[in-house]
Order: sequence, then structure tokens, then C-alpha cells
Amino acid sequence: MVVRRAVSAAAMTLWQESSSQAKVVLQAAPTAFARGGLGAAAASGSGTTCPQAAWLAAGGTFRHMSWQRSVEKGMRSFQDLINIPRLMHPDIYDSGEKQATDMYKFHGKVMDPYYKKNPLASWNLFANNNEGWDELERRSRYFHNRMWAYRVCYQSIWGFSPKALKEHVAEVYAAVNAAVAASHTGRRALDGVKDVVAPSLLDAMQADAARLQQSGRSVAWRMVKPPSPSSNIRLVNGFLVRGSNNPQLNSKLYFVQWTFEIESEQTFAVYERTPRGGAPRLVAGSPEAPVRVVDHWVFERAVLKSWFLPKPGPRGAEWRLVARLQQPAGRPPPLKPVPV
Repeated sequence: MVVRRAVSAAAMTLWQESSSQAKVVLQAAPTAFARGGLGAAAASGSGTTCPQAAWLAAGGTFRHMSWQRSVEKGMRSFQDLINIPRLMHPDIYDSGEKQATDMYKFHGKVMDPYYKKNPLASWNLFANNNEGWDELERRSRYFHNRMWAYRVCYQSIWGFSPKALKEHVAEVYAAVNAAVAASHTGRRALDGVKDVVAPSLLDAMQADAARLQQSGRSVAWRMVKPPSPSSNIRLVNGFLVRGSNNPQLNSKLYFVQWTFEIESEQTFAVYERTPRGGAPRLVAGSPEAPVRVVDHWVFERAVLKSWFLPKPGPRGAEWRLVARLQQPAGRPPPLKPVPV
């Protein structure tokens, strides 16, 4: 009996000690995994190591859970690095890019105006106040601009094609000319080209239409020979300008500006009303004689600059007409430093 009572007392003491240590382990459970498992938590809480807790911490179950958490953490990091939706549509899934694309839709200002080529009058590039040197410098800059703009467009715009772009330019060229010729009837004649013309240029065209309507003159225009995208439309200059200079946005938003030289044949005639309701009087042009016309138009599109993955966005980005350049009659002005 004495031996049985001694064994029972020893078992009770061991059970109480294990229970108290297990309670410490449960209280330390929230920080157990962060500090190396339940065994470490029990040791830090009671000053002694609970054999049961140490055995559980060393068991396969807890080791498996720790390995699984490490794998899940690595996968989350990898997904953040290679996030396909964010890479393809940063203007939707990236808050910074979304803010930049919502704030800056158009640039509107031509950053590097194009001047048509002039023949070199002499082999001496420095003759006539460096006229030949200035012409050579312009040609070199335009060539470099085209190569740089081509690279950015191919690497940043999904499905970029110069052929498709020229076809789009030919359609816009015909539509805008027809709308301008009909603008003597009012500003509503320009409503059909709102989606292909930048707002700044559209405002100027509407102001010209209002003045033409007030003058009482009318325009008769006809496209005799439309420009062919393969032979009559040439990309002569390109430029890339940052969308925002705000360093806090840290955006990849840029605007690509392409200058096109467009050659066509048109008839153009301006008529003026005569008093007492007589027949309109021709004041300029001829409705029968075609005229060879060479225009230089600048088109612009927003892009999200990339080095290896073209993107379809930003949302609503299309090639729009931003300027119709007027060529100087004489020698072009000297080149200015490239704006940043």
C-alpha cells in the first residue's frame, strides 16, 4: 500500500508539472512560431523545457507547417514580381500609373517641329552662314529621332505597325480636310473628327470655322488623288516626351509624336457672296485645276514605356492629330536644343 501511494503521488506531481508547463505553452502560442516553435516559447515562459512541448515542436507536423509557410511566402513574393495583369495593364492595377494616365491624356505641344529637306547648295557646309551644316544637323537629328521613336513604339505598344499607322493617317487626313472644307456651315461640321483630333487643335479649328462662317465665304474642296499609305505618306520625324515631370508619380507614361509628310492632289476654291443675292464670286483657287499639296501633320499617342513587354494601354490611347505644321518660305531657323 505504501508503495502504491508513493507511485500515485509521484504521478500526480508529474501531471501537475506538465499541466502548468502546457498552460505556459498555450499562453505563449501567438509568438511561438515567430521565435522558433512551441519548445522555445515554453522555455522562455517557465525557465524549464517541457519534454512534451519539445517533442511536439520537433515533430513532423510543425516542421511541415513551417516549410509550407516559407513556400507560400516565396510564392507571394514571386507573384508580386511577375504580376501579369499589373505588367500588362499598369494603368489599371498600379495606383501610380492610374493616377498619371488619368491626369495626363494629351501633351498637345509639338516638341520638335519638322522642317522639310532643302538641297545642299554647296559642298562647303560652312558657306552662307553655315547653311549646309545646319541642314546636315537637322537631317541627323531627324534620323536619330525616328530610330528612337521606332524602338519605343515597337517595345511599348502592343501590335504596333507602321503600315497600319499610315493607313490610319490617310483616313484622318481625308476626314479632317473634308470637315474643314465644310466648316463654313458652322462648328458642327467638325463634330465628326472629335475623336481623332486633340482638344487643343480642335478648339483652334472651331474658332477658324466660326470666323469663316461670319465672313460669309464658302469653300469647295475635293480630293482628286488620295495619299497612298505606301508611297505618299512618310514618317519624317519622331519625338518622345515624358508625360509628367512630377517625381512623386514615378510614372512610365510618355507621349510619342510622329510627324508625317503627306502628299496628295486636291482642288480648292473659295467663294464670296455677292450683294443682292447674286451668284457667289470666286476669290481664290480653282474648282477644276488640281493642285499638288504636301502637308506635314503631327500625330500623338500616350504610351507606357517598356523595354521588353509591349502593352495595349493606356486606356483610350489612340493616334490623334495634334498639329498641322506650316513650313517657312525661306531658310528654316537654326535648330534649338532638344527639349527634355
